[in-house]
Amino acid sequence: MRTWLGVIFVCATLGACGQAPTQAAPQHPRPTWATTPDGAFFRAAAVYETYQIQAAHIAQASAQSPAVKAYAASAEAEHRDARRSLTALALQYGLPTPTDDLNADYRGYID
Repeated sequence: MRTWLGVIFVCATLGACGQAPTQAAPQHPRPTWATTPDGAFFRAAAVYETYQIQAAHIAQASAQSPAVKAYAASAEAEHRDARRSLTALALQYGLPTPTDDLNADYRGYID
């Protein structure tokens, strides 16, 4: 109770002088999207979709069977739609948009 009375007294005294009490808000480093689990998921999803698009493109170009070519075209379209959704989310939340870069693991599958 005494503590609250002291706080009220200080506020009233400073208020009477025309000054508000100043207390520095604690500064905590705000995590960036790149250091959060959401950011890691976003980057992993973007790389995965990029890989699927590139793999489907290669399958369309090298397949002999019309059925395989059709499936690859369908898969590419679906993954392009997913990539567009990721890009829209990135723009909505001010995140970097997905790129066509693959990490070393996925690059190994393509090469």
